[in-house]
Amino acid sequence: MMRTAALCGGLVLAPAVPAATCVTPGSWLEPGQGKTESAALMRRMSGQSVVLLGETHDSAAHHDWQLDTLRALHALRPRLVIGLEMLPRSAQPVLDAWVRGELSEAALFERTDWKRAWGMPPELYAGIFRFARDKAVPLRALNIDRKVVREVSRLGLAGVPAASREGVGTPAGAQPPYRNWLRQIWSDHMPAGKAMPDDAFGRFLDGQLLWDRAMAEALAGAVREQPDALVV
Repeated sequence: MMRTAALCGGLVLAPAVPAATCVTPGSWLEPGQGKTESAALMRRMSGQSVVLLGETHDSAAHHDWQLDTLRALHALRPRLVIGLEMLPRSAQPVLDAWVRGELSEAALFERTDWKRAWGMPPELYAGIFRFARDKAVPLRALNIDRKVVREVSRLGLAGVPAASREGVGTPAGAQPPYRNWLRQIWSDHMPAGKAMPDDAFGRFLDGQLLWDRAMAEALAGAVREQPDALVV
């Protein structure tokens, strides 16, 4: 059975949260239980099948935290696979060549079409890529091409044939809290005062759920292929 854990370190303070409840940077907070000891948490996480590490994409501190966590987990469980949300499956041969030491850093980001695929400054992620190469840790491209997601967001899932979805299955519906959170994000990006079609949010939701489904399928596939590895 695949076991999954989602982690979030004490790195970001939401403005609406009272200062007394904020997490001290470098510490860990377990929902519903409060602060937890790092070494014990790492041991527990190293026993999972999948660990999910969140991020704010443009935060250097978050990527430093991710790298530190990867190092700690690798020390406990060297059979590691690193999953990358930011790259489509078509980039997998390039990632494999990078881990084998066959590419320069510039070639890695050029051949993965990083700027189009993700757009964030590559130096934010370079440390993770270097760690994977130095330790011969496989990298796994988790996603599909953004043009597929954009097409689903434009036409809705029903408007894009299954054969055009890069093999990704039909997503499950969104749970109400997730749906409400995505609606708020969608609303925040809509032009003020502009009327939108009734189904506009539904199509946006379809695109996001396909994106999520693609990553979930890729993670499950990595676990099936390497059941003794920890996928992060």
